[in-house]
Amino acid sequence: MLAVATTAAVALTAACGGRSDSADASGDSDIPIALVYPTSGVWKTQGENSLRGAQLAINDINAAGGVLGGRKLVAKVADAGNDPQTAASAARQLLQRDKVAGLLGAYLSSYTLTVSTVAERAGVADVTQSFSDELVTRGYKNTFKTTPTAKAFSTSVFDYLVGMYEAAGKKPPSAAILASDDASGQQQYAAAVEAAPKANFDVVLKVQYPANITDTNALVNRIAAAKPEILLLNGPDLAEIQIVKAIRARGIDVPVVGLGGAGVTTQAFVDSLGAGVDGVLATVPFNGDITPRAADVAKRYNAQHSGTFMPAESGTAYVGAWLIAKAIDKAGSADAKKVADALRTLNISDGPAELYPGGAVRFNATGLNESAYPLMIQYQGGKPVTVWPEKDAKAKPKL
Repeated sequence: MLAVATTAAVALTAACGGRSDSADASGDSDIPIALVYPTSGVWKTQGENSLRGAQLAINDINAAGGVLGGRKLVAKVADAGNDPQTAASAARQLLQRDKVAGLLGAYLSSYTLTVSTVAERAGVADVTQSFSDELVTRGYKNTFKTTPTAKAFSTSVFDYLVGMYEAAGKKPPSAAILASDDASGQQQYAAAVEAAPKANFDVVLKVQYPANITDTNALVNRIAAAKPEILLLNGPDLAEIQIVKAIRARGIDVPVVGLGGAGVTTQAFVDSLGAGVDGVLATVPFNGDITPRAADVAKRYNAQHSGTFMPAESGTAYVGAWLIAKAIDKAGSADAKKVADALRTLNISDGPAELYPGGAVRFNATGLNESAYPLMIQYQGGKPVTVWPEKDAKAKPKL
């Protein structure tokens, strides 16, 4: 844990509210929150990044005074594994074992769809950074989605690209759309295929591939034959590393754009491509340069984990943990049902909200943070730099 509270951490705790006089607040025991993320399987990297972000937030919260007048948060971690059923089982066992105030998880949308069902039945809030539209269309009362929908990511990427190409005096390029076959990938694929022609992009190739792909030869052959001018790609980092390396080895040097971040926004992707990562674009819900507060958090995260940037999933998990802390103080209780009630009426523009584009968090009746919107980042000098929308840009895109 952090030995002392940083200025940003103190400010965030102050934003979480003051001492509660409720009976629950009179206790002095630690308050557990559940962290259900994949720490094994093909999504291990993103799961571990999410855990790191959430744990940094918990450390900051505790170092700055905790919640409910001094009580500490403690993480209860479960491995979501390599499939949605394992994720649900892990969440169920954790919730049966520990009386948690809330849950964070489970990164991958297909996992979160099952984990959130477990949380819904248990009356526990699932604060998630997953993208799937379905998470907020099922009528659940205990799912709180802090990020834009999968459809928003897939449509905004074309809006942003059009703006970027127009600013550079260029016309929209022909595109190949590739996405993994998990729940979020399927939705982003469908939305991208629908949105591309509306933005005057000529889609010359559309492919959904297995998330655990090991042989990319056939896929690369199809890309080479289609001759796209830009490649839009979604999937886990291991798959995207293989695909991008394979197309570069074949001399296919078209720009790569990550749909919804995913694998292209991990440290492993950057390390594997080296200098070749520069120019890669991606849409993300968080980037460490978006605000001074986000930059402070990212700097401390990188110092702890020897990275060059804070991955988007780490940033969104960090925010999620702070939102649970804020809801605990708002409820004046660590009771899960009261915390969920507090999240439903949460409406903030300071503290953890300052780490998100738009600078606000408020959940509508479906559980969607209606203030969230995607950013476009581009690797420049080996680091992700926000390049679009123009009002958020920290550098101009290089096309």
